[in-house]
Amino acid sequence: MALTTVGILLSALSMQYCRMHGWGGVEVYHHGCYSDVAALWEGRDFAASAWAPFREDLSSFEYPVLTMLLASTAAGLTHGLDGLTDGYWEHRTSLLFWDITFVVAALCWMALVLVTMRAARHRPWDAAVVALSPAIIFGIGINWDIYPALALAGAVLLTQRGTGPRLAY
Repeated sequence: MALTTVGILLSALSMQYCRMHGWGGVEVYHHGCYSDVAALWEGRDFAASAWAPFREDLSSFEYPVLTMLLASTAAGLTHGLDGLTDGYWEHRTSLLFWDITFVVAALCWMALVLVTMRAARHRPWDAAVVALSPAIIFGIGINWDIYPALALAGAVLLTQRGTGPRLAY
């Protein structure tokens, strides 16, 4: 888990320019910190409603339904925390939304490493590869892809143990 914590810290550091200056303009590409999460806060009406993807009168959302549910839950937490702090976040609610999403994604990353460690059995370096993967370090703050990766790894582990879903031939 120590290696995963290092990976999470490196990932958070790689996004600091955008956390401090926002996600607008071409600078996000120059500093390598573009994020769908922050862009879709306004772009898909999460700022207007946490459940925007499920409302016909607001923007559509191009992610699968379970991802929509997770993003909407994070948006609900964002609205709730902003309300509890008497509008402290004001025009930076997209940052709060990104932060909440990043924390949940980081927890999923830790779970992914644990699942990989269990699935790899006597090969702990497989989990180390996941813990320090540059693809995850630089990609976890972009969108919600870590969730299906964790679900897939969990399915692999369950199948290895013989408790996964059985397919009829």
